[in-house]
Amino acid sequence: MRIIHTAPLSPMNLAEIQAAIDRETEILQKKIDKRQCILDTYVGDPTRLTLELEKWKAELAIWEKCRSWISQVH
Repeated sequence: MRIIHTAPLSPMNLAEIQAAIDRETEILQKKIDKRQCILDTYVGDPTRLTLELEKWKAELAIWEKCRSWISQVH
């Protein structure tokens, strides 16, 4: 997860933060969707793939929480 360092929040900075969060969540969601498709047809041991998928889902939940906080500030 990337950490965003900003000066005191202004409307422009909030928009930039929201855009960064949107990009991160979009990337993670694509990775999750792709991994889920792979797991749906995978015939080997899915442990490693499942652990990675769960890690991405947890990271996505954090980004969604950040998005919610930013929306409350905005």
